[in-house]
Amino acid sequence: MDTGRRAVLDWATRFDIIQGVARGHLYFHHDSYVKVIHRDLKVSNILLDEKMSPKISDFGLARIVEGTQNLENTQKVVGTRFGVLVLEIISSKKNTSFSLYDKQLGFLG
Repeated sequence: MDTGRRAVLDWATRFDIIQGVARGHLYFHHDSYVKVIHRDLKVSNILLDEKMSPKISDFGLARIVEGTQNLENTQKVVGTRFGVLVLEIISSKKNTSFSLYDKQLGFLG
């Protein structure tokens, strides 16, 4: 994240972005006529408009799930876990920027 833009992202703005992404995610999984699993939800695939409203982009790895098919029955987990995305938004740091004793750990480590 550009350090000059960090001031724009106060806690309320960050929370609004996280909520917007969660609403979009919920829409894809439950409310949309065609169920979609994005499979590559990460910070670089979240676009912000002029009002800082998030828009989910890059559906290259997305999968459409048939109406009778269960969302848990996907063949492979791909991409970033939603919790890691939230931690990146909160901290303004990439998952890969965390290390301990010269070991690259990431947030989950």
